[in-house]
Amino acid sequence: MKIYIHEPEEEKDIRLTIPNGVIFNKLGAMIAGRVIEENTQENTITKEQLKRLMKEIKRYVKQFGHFDLVHIETSDGNFLKICL
Repeated sequence: MKIYIHEPEEEKDIRLTIPNGVIFNKLGAMIAGRVIEENTQENTITKEQLKRLMKEIKRYVKQFGHFDLVHIETSDGNFLKICL
């Protein structure tokens, strides 16, 4: 996963690179499930569903390559991009 943040007012851009294998595994699904459970009023997604989602994202990236999950540009020049 690559995260790129650009603010025209700042001198430096923020670039983070996190290996997909660190995020999209069973441990990552368990942690994400716990965070979702603690921070939402309703349990919208189960841990099993989250594991399945992460497995499918991993399969998609392997089959089709990386893709932009989020791409936002504002009129004042701010920029956010998350690529898987």
